[in-house]
Amino acid sequence: MCSLDLIDIRFLAHDDEDLAVLDDEIGRQFYHYLRDEGVLDIVNPVRKNHALKMSRPLPRHLKDEKVESFFQAVKGQRDRAMFMLMLRCGRRVEEVAQLTLNVLDFKHRKVLIEDGKGAKDRVVYLSHDAHQALMAYLRVRPPCRSRSIFLVQRYCRVSNL
Repeated sequence: MCSLDLIDIRFLAHDDEDLAVLDDEIGRQFYHYLRDEGVLDIVNPVRKNHALKMSRPLPRHLKDEKVESFFQAVKGQRDRAMFMLMLRCGRRVEEVAQLTLNVLDFKHRKVLIEDGKGAKDRVVYLSHDAHQALMAYLRVRPPCRSRSIFLVQRYCRVSNL
């Protein structure tokens, strides 16, 4: 195969994943050639059917009108506060479900996330609308001995959603 053919083949690859598979195949064939010609006496390091792991594209953000229509469909102060914390503050579902009253710092508008992803603690700041939604929920939250912020109808901690 001459270099012009290789350039043509690489040009025809549709995307990075096709190109990675093509490069993998070219490398494998090159080692076979070197072994067959007696240049190298090694085991081919490029395994067959071994493709490079390609990164996934980042998720696309929601447009403002989609977010507004979503929040119009959300019923109740509790659900609105939960979704605001996830959307505006980048909280994970489990992190929101496990929030307790003692991790809130309303004066500085921040929340301590304990045992988050990777079992690490981190501080997350509240956006204005997430702060307002959380305050609105806490005003109507039923009195309860539980330190959990979000309660189900029986006034117990929200389990993993």
